[in-house]
Amino acid sequence: MPSSAPAPRAPRASVRWIAVILMCLLCPAGVLAQVSVAPTVTFNATLSLFSYSYAVTNSGTLDLAIVTLPVNPSSALTSLSAPTGFGITFDPGLGLVSFFEDNISATPQTFAPGSTVGPFRYNSRFGPGPVTFSALNIAANEFTGPTLAAVARPAQAVPDAVSSFLLLMGGALPLLIFHRRLARFGH
Repeated sequence: MPSSAPAPRAPRASVRWIAVILMCLLCPAGVLAQVSVAPTVTFNATLSLFSYSYAVTNSGTLDLAIVTLPVNPSSALTSLSAPTGFGITFDPGLGLVSFFEDNISATPQTFAPGSTVGPFRYNSRFGPGPVTFSALNIAANEFTGPTLAAVARPAQAVPDAVSSFLLLMGGALPLLIFHRRLARFGH
């Protein structure tokens, strides 16, 4: 009776390397890229206005062509600005803000691999909320990820402590006077 010896196993390390090599060969280069859009949001209570500022980081191997994020179409963005060599647009019909290179030869800046570009800025009365950005590299590969944008309802002015106290006292004072008058007349 012939004995059946178990087949020799490949070492685990070599199986892992084979998987990594296959992934690199079968996946388009852009799929392995990493893109992040880091927001900074501040609120001006006097103007009831949110200021948004973004830094785009490209950790991939190809230049990015455009980065787009959704906003509330009613947000009426103001004070749009981009760093030198880049542009920013707002499409209120689609509710999209896009960051892109300006393609002017005098400003050769790009969303190059390994770079962080910013600030891209705008103001809005709408507060921040979570959204998913979309980025395309020059090979037309798409990348998505989380960020914040103007999507929440418009900012409401928050009364300060002195205003709240005066409002409370203005409503409580007539009651206090009425209560004292009742007490004087024995009711």
